[in-house]
Amino acid sequence: YNVIEPGAEAALKASPRKRIGVLGTRATIASRAYANVLQRLAPDAQVWSQACPLLVSLVEEGWEDDPITNLVIYRYITPLLAESPDSIILGCTHYPALRTAFAKVAGPSVALIDSSAAIAGLIEADIASGRIEASKSDRGSLRLLATDVSKTFQDVVQRLM
Repeated sequence: YNVIEPGAEAALKASPRKRIGVLGTRATIASRAYANVLQRLAPDAQVWSQACPLLVSLVEEGWEDDPITNLVIYRYITPLLAESPDSIILGCTHYPALRTAFAKVAGPSVALIDSSAAIAGLIEADIASGRIEASKSDRGSLRLLATDVSKTFQDVVQRLM
């Protein structure tokens, strides 16, 4: 499984005119990962991308509902909104925590696509169809590795998970 393709497919399903914005970190946007998959799946799709390097830090500070965060989001997505997208992919693990703020700026006519929800839906469908097997008795475990652990790291992980 990868998170890019399910997110791109969800964006295309939510985009009748195939006009899609992509928000991500600098590395994600520079890689053109979403843009390339979108163009492969729908060559006639129009894709606009915007790096949003400040948003991860704002989420990690716990400022999801802060006026500064709202202003930063407005600044980042205004160029995308000028292109009249049908959908915008929230292409970073931290961005769904800002969904309410994105929705305030983007408005109800723009679908916000959470790639993590798209991959979860794909895995759930594969479990339901029997393509993969899931244990109902084992909750599993999660091990996180980080290069920069702050004292708020556990709080951030709990909010995002």
